[in-house]
Amino acid sequence: MDNSRVNEIFERIQEIQNKWNDLKQKISRINNRKNNKDKFKTILNQEVNKKIDETDKKCLEKKIDEVSKKYNVDPNLIKAIIEVESNWNRYAVSHRGAKGLMQLMDITIRELGVKDPFDPEENIEAGTRFFSSLLKMYDNSLEEALSAYNYGPSKVKKGEGVPNVYQVQQYVSNILRKVL
Repeated sequence: MDNSRVNEIFERIQEIQNKWNDLKQKISRINNRKNNKDKFKTILNQEVNKKIDETDKKCLEKKIDEVSKKYNVDPNLIKAIIEVESNWNRYAVSHRGAKGLMQLMDITIRELGVKDPFDPEENIEAGTRFFSSLLKMYDNSLEEALSAYNYGPSKVKKGEGVPNVYQVQQYVSNILRKVL
């Protein structure tokens, strides 16, 4: 083999090694980005899944008492709804898109003029006002109002009790167990 051919092969090996090193660096950067993304996701999930601490909860319970009196709703009922709906997680978002402590749907958020559904006080005010309107709509039938809060007012017929839907029946039962 002549020298020019050996040099060609050597240059080609160098070129392949350089490309290999570049590829390893790119893979390393991608892995670093992925690790950073995973770290970010972990931190975000930790923040999002934080429940309201006991001090904040006491302040919010005062707000619940105030708003409940304003809308003539039992404050223990609102606390039970919050516990069942979001477990006191102000950033809770359901798979259907309900948001905040009282799990308000987007249409309800718009209708009630809520600016920030993750603001606990605003969410409690709107959720309590909405629930109060359901109690009036269903002639103070707690079971039907709770059913409508969970399942949607358009799906709950006045005077027919809790719909024969397992999830709705469980929801109503869970709330009533907490307040009765």
